[in-house]
Amino acid sequence: MPFMTFEDSKLTNLKLYPLRLDMHTGFPALADENETKIIYDYLCDRNKQFGTKIEIENGVIGVRISD
Repeated sequence: MPFMTFEDSKLTNLKLYPLRLDMHTGFPALADENETKIIYDYLCDRNKQFGTKIEIENGVIGVRISD
C-alpha cells in the first residue's frame, strides 16, 4: 500500500507498506517479516536497472526520492 507525500506538486516521500491477502478472510493484511523481505528483494531486483534506491526499516519499504 503506497503512501505518498507531495510538496508543491512534487513527490517528496514514498513509503510502501507490504500487504498480503489473508486466505481465510479474503482481506489484505500487513505482511509479516519474511513476506516483507521477499517483497523488498523483488522490488530491489526489478528496479536495479533504474538505479532506484530502496530501503527497508521497521517493516516499511521506503523509496529514496532525489531532486
